[in-house]
Amino acid sequence: MDPAKQTQLADLKARFDDLVLAVLGPLRLRKQVDAGAMNELKNVLDELRLLLGDEPYVPRKFTGELWFIFMAMLAEADHAKDPEPILREAWDVAERLQGIFGPR
Repeated sequence: MDPAKQTQLADLKARFDDLVLAVLGPLRLRKQVDAGAMNELKNVLDELRLLLGDEPYVPRKFTGELWFIFMAMLAEADHAKDPEPILREAWDVAERLQGIFGPR
């Protein structure tokens, strides 16, 4: 990966890390989706898809971090009175992750 892409990836990783807390906090505390944080997370995932779409691999540690948010959302939906909004967002995240990881 060229240095410009590496810099862009580092910036996106930092934004992603901040958004994980913003998304999972309300899910864990109130079982509610924060629409603003969720939209920003989706924007970051879309940017990652554009950046990593032609790369042969995604760093293993970052792969785990990306899939963690999806799995955590599914876990929180299991404990919600109304899981549908959480599940809808979780599966939207999964579709965006498939755009990053393939198949291509």
